[in-house]
Parts: sequence; C-alpha cells; structure tokens
Amino acid sequence: MKTKKEHIKEIVLEAGFHLVGISSPSIPKFIKENYKRWISNDFFGNMHYMARNIEKRLNPSRLVSGVKSIVVMGVSYFSPTLHNDIINDPEMGIVSLYAIRSDYHKVIKKKLKALYSVLKEKAGISPLRGFVDTAPVLERQFGAQSGIGFWGKNNMLINPQIGSLFFLSEIFLADEVEPDAHLTSTCGTCNLCVDACPTGALSSPFHIDASKCISYVTIEHKGPIPMEIMEKMGNRTFGCDECVRVCPFNKVSLKIANPFFGLRERMDIFAIPLVKLLTFTEDQFKITFNGTPVVRAGYLNFMRNVMINCVHTKNPEILSKTRGRCRDFNQFIEWGLCNWVDKSSS
Repeated sequence: MKTKKEHIKEIVLEAGFHLVGISSPSIPKFIKENYKRWISNDFFGNMHYMARNIEKRLNPSRLVSGVKSIVVMGVSYFSPTLHNDIINDPEMGIVSLYAIRSDYHKVIKKKLKALYSVLKEKAGISPLRGFVDTAPVLERQFGAQSGIGFWGKNNMLINPQIGSLFFLSEIFLADEVEPDAHLTSTCGTCNLCVDACPTGALSSPFHIDASKCISYVTIEHKGPIPMEIMEKMGNRTFGCDECVRVCPFNKVSLKIANPFFGLRERMDIFAIPLVKLLTFTEDQFKITFNGTPVVRAGYLNFMRNVMINCVHTKNPEILSKTRGRCRDFNQFIEWGLCNWVDKSSS
C-alpha cells in the first residue's frame, strides 16, 4: 500500500513536473537570521516587497493557517540554447533563457489548480494553497529542505541531475507528510559562478547583492541604472545567465521527455539585432513579447536597456542611431542616460 508521500510524488510527476519533494514548514533559526541580515543591509535593491511581510515569510503558518507540510516542485527550463554562440555577438540583444517561453507564473499556476482536485481524490490529501513566486515564501529554502536541490554558490538551487535551471512552486498541505532528506551534494571548491559575475554581485559564495545584479537591474529596477553597472551590461537586454552558463551542473545535455510548457522556445526573441530593437515602438514591444516574462520590465525600462546595450557594440552606425533615438525619450534625458550615451560612444 502506497504512503501519502508516494501518492503525492506519483501524482505530481504524472502532471509533468520534473522534481518533487516534501518539506517541513519549519525554517531553521540561522536561516531566519541570515535573511533578516540580508534585508537590513539593503541587498534587495528596490525590491521592497522582499522586506515586507517578513514574519509571514519566515513563519509559513502565519501565511497559511494550519499548514503542516509543503510539497515543493521543480520544472526544468534547461536548453542547449544556454550555450548558443550567438550570446557572444555584441550586436544582438540577449534575453535570459527563462523568459523565451510562456510566462511560467501563469503556466505553473494553472497546473497547480488542476493538482488540487487530483491530490484530494487520489491521495486523500488536503491542499490549502499553492504558490509560484508571487507570495512571501522562502521557495529555495523549502526546495533545499525537500531534497530537490542544494544551495549553490550562485544562490540558486542545484539538482545534480538537471542542474539549476528550474522553476519552483509549492503546495501547502493541511496533512502531516514525512519530509524528505536534504541532498548531501555541494559545489565543492568550484567558484566559476562567483568569478564569472560581471558586476561582483556574487562577491563571495552564497551571498548576493541584488542591487548589483544585471538580472535585477534589467528586469526589476525602474529608472536610471548606476554607471558602474551600465559599463558591465554588454548585450544583456533582459536578465543575465552568466552564473548559470558557467556552472558545470548546467553543461549536461538534458532530455526532458515531457515538455512542461507545451510550446517551443521563442528563439525569435532570444537574440534580436539591437539595431532593430532600437526602433521598437511601445506597440511593437507589447506584440513581440506578449505572453512572456519580458513584459515585466515595461517598455521604458526595456528601451533603457537597449540604449545601454547599443553603446557596447562600438559600431559607429549603431552608436549614431542610438544618440539620436535616446532623445526621443524625455525620461532618458532627465536621467542623464543620453549624456552617458554621448560620452561613452564618442
């Protein structure tokens, strides 16, 4: 006779998820202290939502009353595209691998809702609530506690079989289910991700200053970008995959039998000529990236990124067009971006 845990895992894997584990809702004291210290040092940049609802984030029972166990699931988005040589072309605007497909929030949330009824019917489980990166939940900590991955030096969870490129989601249960054991794997002496970080956001293993992270500044940050970050952005238009691109665990060739997202990768948006992006209107931006995470940046901040990327091409023709195009945006003039473009491209 199958245990509750076995029923849960079977149902989740049949639904198409690639990883599943069970975690206790309890969070160790030292993890709570580390998080509070990270917040007090303002390492979250302008992501102020990370400094809100801290007690709920660190005490899941305050977020969801009656939670006794947490099912943690992972969905791989690994692709050989991660190592495509086009990434090194300075005249192509590169979009992070996670964003060249349907928005994972919507896709996974739909899957979670379908799981609720199946868990109730087939396993007699009582789901309370599901989450996909949109609530005060320490997802990676629960992922580590569930055994689906270990903390990497780049602050991502790493699964020895499928690497670190996977989305996390959780279902909080009213049922007491035996938690899985932590993985014993580690990064060992490898520091490739720390060394590869363009801005020093990963100044030391297991630590990240989000305000220096190119993924943060190109996606979450609104307004002008500090000069020292602009000078390191290169052709990264939306996100930055450097710390995962060099990770040995992401070098493997994966064969995911069940393509969770159903749709093919959007190679048409993975790498777009910067000279084309430079001409984008707001409507073109919305149409091109409709349904993908790229729309999160917003048109203005996306075009801000494009202006910066264009400077790094060092192509006289592109630089000339960039200087003119920059002044089509009053905000860029006010931010001093156009002055930086002029100075850097002269």
